[in-house]
Amino acid sequence: MQRKSSESVLIDLARQSLVEALSGGDKEDQEFPVDDETVSGVFVTLKRDGMLRGCRGCVEGTYPLRKTIWEISRSSAFDDPRFNPMEQEELEGLEISISLLGMMEKVKVEDPSQFREKIQLGRDGISLRLKGNSALFLPEVAPEQGWNVETTLRQLCRKAGLEDDDWRNPETEVLCFQTKHLED
Repeated sequence: MQRKSSESVLIDLARQSLVEALSGGDKEDQEFPVDDETVSGVFVTLKRDGMLRGCRGCVEGTYPLRKTIWEISRSSAFDDPRFNPMEQEELEGLEISISLLGMMEKVKVEDPSQFREKIQLGRDGISLRLKGNSALFLPEVAPEQGWNVETTLRQLCRKAGLEDDDWRNPETEVLCFQTKHLED
């Protein structure tokens, strides 16, 4: 008998969480095995026919990895404010991907123009923080949108509820991270 990879087990867990939530079942008391992997955060992305259907995550995991995936999967399906809560019939053909976030490192620049040299779109996820506001894009967002570094930073400012050019503010903290991407 072939043993499932840990990656496919995590994707199956995300799908199981959605199946149970949509069928009215809820395993609040489910036991999750101890996780070997330490990550700083998790995002679960749901797509149908290649189009985004929901994406939610947490930057800092407060639960073990499997419990976090269980909870974030449901949040992606039911709590993403851009979409109506998922319906049972949407499960068929649903594509699930999980991004496990690595450690975040501050991007140190003396001048904002240096971000172009320090951030590699497609490899780096980016988080931006200023005045208690923050936003994050996974590594694939900028290439999918066709954005350059400056446009990505402007879009992060908008997402965080800041002015478009606040990324130039010396008080703004820009952090990069890489992800381990799992998909079904």
